[in-house]
Amino acid sequence: MVRIAKAKLWDLEALRDMGAHSLLPAESHELLLYRPRDEDPAYSERAIARLHEALAELEAAGDRQSLRVRPVFCADEAAAYIIEAEAA
Repeated sequence: MVRIAKAKLWDLEALRDMGAHSLLPAESHELLLYRPRDEDPAYSERAIARLHEALAELEAAGDRQSLRVRPVFCADEAAAYIIEAEAA
C-alpha cells in the first residue's frame, strides 16, 4: 500500500504543478490516509509499528514534494477536516 500512496503523491504533485490549469490552490493538495488507532485490537503491536514506519516514510516523501500527508482514523474525521479546510 505504501507504493500506491506514493503514486498518489506523485499524482498530487503533477496536479499542483499544473498551476493555472488546476482547480485547487497549490496549498490545498494533501493526501489523506486512513490509519487504525494504535490500540485497535485487529492489529498486532508489530503491525502498528510497521504502520508507523510506513507513515514516516510517506510523510518524508510528501515533504520532499512539498505535499502534506495527513493520517486520519475514520471517514468522519476526514470529512470534518475537508469541510473545515473549505470553510477557511
